[in-house]
Amino acid sequence: MSLSTRAIEFRRLRESPAWRLLAATNGPQTLAILAERFGEGGRVAASALREFVRRDLEDLRSQGEALVNQAPQYIAQWVYAGLLERRFLPGESEESYELSLDAAQAIRLVEGLSRPRQAATESRLATVVTLVERLEEETDPNPASRIATLEAEKERIEKRIDELRSDSLASMDTQRALERAREIVALAGELSDDFIRVGAEFEKLNRELRHSLVEGEMNRGSGLGQVFTGIDHIAQTEAGRAFEGFFRLLMNPGSRESLETSLEAILARDFSGRLSMEEREFLAGFTDILLDRGSRVRETQVRLARSLRDFLQSREYLEKRRIAGLLAEAERAALSLHEDIKPFAELGIRLDRTSARLRSIGQWRLYDPAMAWSPSPMLEAQDSEVDPGELAARFLAAEIDYRALKEWIRSLLQTRDQVSVGDVLCAYPAEQGLGSLVGLVDLAFRYGHIADSTEAVSWITKGEERHATIPLAYFLKESIDELA
Repeated sequence: MSLSTRAIEFRRLRESPAWRLLAATNGPQTLAILAERFGEGGRVAASALREFVRRDLEDLRSQGEALVNQAPQYIAQWVYAGLLERRFLPGESEESYELSLDAAQAIRLVEGLSRPRQAATESRLATVVTLVERLEEETDPNPASRIATLEAEKERIEKRIDELRSDSLASMDTQRALERAREIVALAGELSDDFIRVGAEFEKLNRELRHSLVEGEMNRGSGLGQVFTGIDHIAQTEAGRAFEGFFRLLMNPGSRESLETSLEAILARDFSGRLSMEEREFLAGFTDILLDRGSRVRETQVRLARSLRDFLQSREYLEKRRIAGLLAEAERAALSLHEDIKPFAELGIRLDRTSARLRSIGQWRLYDPAMAWSPSPMLEAQDSEVDPGELAARFLAAEIDYRALKEWIRSLLQTRDQVSVGDVLCAYPAEQGLGSLVGLVDLAFRYGHIADSTEAVSWITKGEERHATIPLAYFLKESIDELA
């Protein structure tokens, strides 16, 4: 690589989230909080992370650190800067956060600088020698020389067996054992970055394919083909091969049990007492860490492939492609007029609904009853006779069961592309009478498509058939997730 090429590459890397984090004014504090809360790349729920960061900020401020923002603001900044990945996974009640690949690499780099290791230990040299000998052996095309190598290995093993039987083989000394154990911890810790990298590659592939579909660069058939081609391509990368190899190892009960047994035996040796608490905890939970991280990457792979397939099969991309085309057309029209019409010139045109107020769920606040406290004295209510059945009936009539209505609509959309309010009333009885109709119309105005027509509907209330004419409204299959 030439000097100019190297400089260009380093300039590009300077804009990466990892480099920007290392160069940031509050980079040390951010690295400390992220390393403390995410450890070896765990996942933290949004509410828990806000509370953890709030406590960490208070602790750092008590030590004199100048941190002016609050926990939600810092978390939002880390997401925007590419240090945290925010996800809302199926089956979970709230969003969660994970370290990005750049953040994990920055943390590992800084921790490596704070705990420098020797330039060349015996265990590292032995690892290199072993890899060189194995590479030379397994790439040798001459069967005779490979047989000779195996015979020599067999003779060496038999000699060690004889030494063990005669009790003359000495165990590895404590210092060498510590070097070997710490080398294992260092190599194993780097595997976490490989798993994060594979997950990031799957996310990148998903974004690129969706962009190509929306921009019209591929059709539905080639899109499905590229999903599986892209997944195969990721599997062939260095990180992908490492992931597949270790995932196969962990999924093999015999291999996993053998690894766990070996780790337990190592931790029972006398020399392990000289390892740090973090090193012992890492070795004790090594298989669980790998299994959790590997399963998470596999879940990401399956989830993205399934969502992309559904995106193609629902033909949702056609609507997004149409909208993208309209936006591009509007942009071209604006550019063609920019010389004739100035930005501040009045056009005499009124545009409705040109903006929307967006709020993140992280900005929501719990209701505090103390804010609505009234100083007036509380009056004691008179005892009265209450019929539980009548009370339940009144409550059912007064409160529309939106959950049941949404379940009806979602059930019908499983087999149809669209359903109207009348279709829902035909398929399911209006348990709340007029209330069910009012609820369906309300949902239609919020989540459905209102046509320039009307629809006659009917339902049964207390044994009598009722009729009404309502605006014609459709629930579409592509909005099924909004009704969850």
